[in-house]
Amino acid sequence: MKRTAFPSDKNKIRKYGKEMSRRDKMNQRVVVHLFHNLGGWPDTKGMGEEASMAIGLVIHHNYNIIEFSRQMLPYLGKAYYSDAVINKTMYVGLIDRVN
Repeated sequence: MKRTAFPSDKNKIRKYGKEMSRRDKMNQRVVVHLFHNLGGWPDTKGMGEEASMAIGLVIHHNYNIIEFSRQMLPYLGKAYYSDAVINKTMYVGLIDRVN
């Protein structure tokens, strides 16, 4: 038996998708601003592991925006090789996306 979403469910999903997209774009601007002001990826020792991972997740959430991914790749690469917080899957995923 094929299950379909009720119209109200589709509306909720559409609304949720729009809100998530809006927040992703907002977070993207925050990360670009942060990198611009700090000259690159912030040192985890100076801001904490959780905050550093949050930046990585913003980048991960915006993989579909290729220009943003290209812009972030050098920062994520530098962080990956100098900071244990960035995991291999996140770094390799971004490389794959850009290539």
